[in-house]
Amino acid sequence: MVSDTPHATLTFDEMGGDMTETNITTDSLDTLETLIVEQDLLEYVELLDGVTDVSIRFNYDSTVTLTVKHIQ
Repeated sequence: MVSDTPHATLTFDEMGGDMTETNITTDSLDTLETLIVEQDLLEYVELLDGVTDVSIRFNYDSTVTLTVKHIQ
């Protein structure tokens, strides 16, 4: 889904202790909204087992980062 979006980047980080962090950074709020609404991004997040935290950060360079922290 993100790989099909030329205006977004995706990073995965293993935090140890069964915790992962995924960051999706888009060039604009409109692009993030497209991922959430048209590509059902949050429905995929909802499928994760365990404790999941989702946050949205508006960056100084006008990009927007959605972060998913997941503990299994």
